[in-house]
Amino acid sequence: MNTLGSAIDYQARKKRQAPRIRLGKISIIKSLRLRIISAFLALALIVITGYSVTLKAVSEGSQDIEFNWYIAKVTDTLVKMHYANPEMLKKYLNGRLVMGDDRQAQRYLADHFLPAEMAITEFDGDLTSLPYIDSQVEVTKQGYSIFEVEFNGREMVHIVRAPLTGKNDTSPYLYYFADTSGFSVSPDQELELCLVQAIGAGITLLLAVLAAVLLTRFVMAPLRQLKQDMERLDIQRSQKLDTDYYHDEVGSVACHINQLVDRIREGIVREKAFIRDVSHELRTPVTAIAMTVENVQDEPLPETSVLKKGLRRIARANTNMARLIEAFTVLGRESSIKEESVHCDMYTLANASIGLNGGIHAPENVRMINVVPKDLYMRLPPKLLSILGENLIRTACQHDPDGKIWLDAGHTWIEIRHSGPGFDQSVISNLARPYCTEKSNGFGLGLNIVQRICQTRNWKLDIANWKQTDDSGAAIRVTFA
Repeated sequence: MNTLGSAIDYQARKKRQAPRIRLGKISIIKSLRLRIISAFLALALIVITGYSVTLKAVSEGSQDIEFNWYIAKVTDTLVKMHYANPEMLKKYLNGRLVMGDDRQAQRYLADHFLPAEMAITEFDGDLTSLPYIDSQVEVTKQGYSIFEVEFNGREMVHIVRAPLTGKNDTSPYLYYFADTSGFSVSPDQELELCLVQAIGAGITLLLAVLAAVLLTRFVMAPLRQLKQDMERLDIQRSQKLDTDYYHDEVGSVACHINQLVDRIREGIVREKAFIRDVSHELRTPVTAIAMTVENVQDEPLPETSVLKKGLRRIARANTNMARLIEAFTVLGRESSIKEESVHCDMYTLANASIGLNGGIHAPENVRMINVVPKDLYMRLPPKLLSILGENLIRTACQHDPDGKIWLDAGHTWIEIRHSGPGFDQSVISNLARPYCTEKSNGFGLGLNIVQRICQTRNWKLDIANWKQTDDSGAAIRVTFA
C-alpha cells in the first residue's frame, strides 16, 4: 500500500518545512573558544585604532614643535646679526625677511606666497585678522610669535615675528617667512600611508588571531581535561573525577559534577531496588491469578457460559498485565536498552509475533496479515523488537476491533497498518504520550512504550492516516537510524 508511505513522508516533510533559525540557538555563537578569539580581535582593533590616531596626532604635533623651534632659532640668529652687523643683514631683506609692521608683512605675504584664490584686497595691519592664519599663535621663550598660514587644510607658510628693541631700530618687528608648502603630504603620499597602515593592521590582526588560538588552547586546557575525565567516568564503578583541579570556576564545576555523580549513583541504586521489588511484588499476584484461572478453566463448563467467557477475559487481561510488567522492567534496565543487535529474519519474527500476540490482543473477527518480504533480514535487538511488535499489535487491535491488520517491513523500517476510520487528527501528535488513548478498553501505554524504545535507540516513530479508493485506516511506522 504505497499511499501509506506517501502519507507518512508528507507528514515528515511538513515538520521539516520552513525551519526557524534563531541566532541565540546557533551553537557556534555559544562557543567559549569563539568568544575568546572574538575578544582578542576586538581588543586588537581597539589597540590599532587608538595607536594609529595617537601616533598621527603625536607625529603632527612633534613635527610642528620641532619645526617651530628650528625657525625660532634661525630668527634669533638673524636678530642677533641685526644688532651686531645691520649691513650684513640687508642682503637678506630681498629674500625671506621683512622689517616693518604687520601691514608690510601682509603685503609681502600676498605678493610672494599666496595663490590668486587667496588674494588679499585690504591690509588692516593685523596678521591675526587674516582668514588663512591660525588663530592659535605660538609664542616662543624668546618672545617671538609664530603664525601658521593654511589653505584647504594644508600648511603653506610659517611666519616668525620678532620684536626689535634697539635704540636705532625704526621698524618694530623682524618677520621671517618659512615656506612649508613643500612639506605638506600629497594625496598619493596619503594613499601610501593609508595602505601601510592597512597592511600593518592586517598583520596585527593575524598575529592577534594566532595569539588568540594559542591562548585559547592554554585557557581551554582545564576544560579539555574535564571533558576527558567525564568520558572516562563510570558511574556504575563508583568512580569520580580524580584530577586535582584548581579552586576556580572549572574546579567548582568538577566538584559539583562529583556531587551530582554521587546523587545519580544513589538514585540508580534506589531505582534498581525499586524495579526489583516492584517486579517481584507484581509478578507474584499475576502468577497467582494465572494459576487460579488455569485451574478453574480445567473445570467442565459450557463454552457459552458467562463464567467461561469471564475467565477468558481475566486470562487475557492477566497475560497483558504480565507483558506490560516485563516491558517496563526491560526498559528500566540499562543493559536491555543497550542490547546488542543480531541478524533477524523479519518474516519469521512477524509470524511469531502474530501467533504470540494475536490470540491475546486480537478479537476473533480481526484478521492479521503478514506482508513482510520472506527474504528480509535486518540487524536489530531481538528483545526490544519483540516488545515493539507486541505493543504495535496491541495498539492496532484496540483501535480497530473489527477489520484487518497488516504487518509490513522494509530495509530500514517496520510498519503496522489497520483498516477503519483512522486516528483523530487532533490527537495524533499526543498518542505517544502516556495514558493518552482514544478507546475505553486501553490504558494509553502501548505507543508510549514504543516511543520510549525509539528514543533510547534513536529510531523515528511516525503515525499517520491513509486512504485509498476502497479502503482507509491508520498506520504506525518505526524507522531505524
